Amino acid sequence: MYIVRLRGGLGNQLFEYAFCCYLSRFTDSVSVDDSEYKCFKCHDGLEVDSIFDIHYPSAGFGDIIRCSNSIPISVGGKPGIALFELERIRKRWSIRLHQKRTHIREDDVEEMGDMAFTQLLKNNKDKTLYFDGYWFTTQYLDRLGDDWLRFRSDFIEKHLKYTDGLDFERLCSIHVRKGDYSGTGLDVCDGAYYQRAMDHIRGIRSEVKFAVFSDEIDKARSIVGEGTDTIFMDTPKGETAGLDIWLMSLCHDNIIANSTYSYWGSRLNRHADKCVIMPAQYEKMRYGNSIVL
Repeated sequence: MYIVRLRGGLGNQLFEYAFCCYLSRFTDSVSVDDSEYKCFKCHDGLEVDSIFDIHYPSAGFGDIIRCSNSIPISVGGKPGIALFELERIRKRWSIRLHQKRTHIREDDVEEMGDMAFTQLLKNNKDKTLYFDGYWFTTQYLDRLGDDWLRFRSDFIEKHLKYTDGLDFERLCSIHVRKGDYSGTGLDVCDGAYYQRAMDHIRGIRSEVKFAVFSDEIDKARSIVGEGTDTIFMDTPKGETAGLDIWLMSLCHDNIIANSTYSYWGSRLNRHADKCVIMPAQYEKMRYGNSIVL
C-alpha cells in the first residue's frame, strides 16, 4: 500500500491527488493521510473530493505510524494544534537520526531521479510506503492525460448560476493572489506583469474581456486597473474555493499568478488553442501553450 500525505489548500491538494493517481499505476492500493485537516483548518480545509470526481480512502492510524516519521493527530481545536506543533518540533530534531526507509520525501525522489524512482515503485508495490511532499511538477501530470480529473456533476449544477451573462469564449481570466502572500517573498506579481500579460492577450485575441479573480478584489482593482474590457469577479466569500477555479477553467485564456490555485484554473481549461501566461517564478511549471513573462 502507498500512502500520500495531504496538506495545504485546494491547489496543493490537487497536486497531491495527481500524485496518488500516478502511484495507482503501480499498485491497486493507494490511500491518503489526511490527519492534518482533523486538527486545524488550512484555507477551506480538505475539499478536493467534494469538488472533483476523485476519491482515495484515508489510511489507518497504525499504517501511518508504522511506515512514516509522523504521528497523525486526530483531534481538533487548540489541543490538536498544540500536538501538531510538538510533533513538528520532534521531527525537526529526530528525523535525520531516525529516518524510516519507508518514509519517502519529495527531496528523496528528486535526488534519485525518474528511472530509479520508477524502479522503486515497481519493486515495492506490495509494501507500505509513505510519500511526503507537495509534488509540484508537471512530470506526473503529463503522464495522466486530460481525463483523470473532472468536476463533480453536482458541483457544476449547484454553481451554474455564476455563469449567467458570461461569454467565456471571449474571456481571459486573471488571478491576483494576495491574502497570505501579502508582505512575503511570494508576492511578486505586480501591475507591470499583469499589464504585459494583458497586452499580449489583446494582441492575439479580438474583442477580449478580462475576468479578474482575487481573494482581495479591492487590491486587485488597484493592481490590474479598471477598464471597459475588465470584469471583477467578486464571488461570495462563503462559497467553496473550487468555484473560482471552475470559472477560470471555463475562460478561453488565462493569466495566472505564482499560485497553485490559479495554475489549476488554467490546467483544467479545455480550450485547445488556449493561451496561458504565467510569471517567471513558474518557469518549471510551464506546459503546452503557456508563456512565461
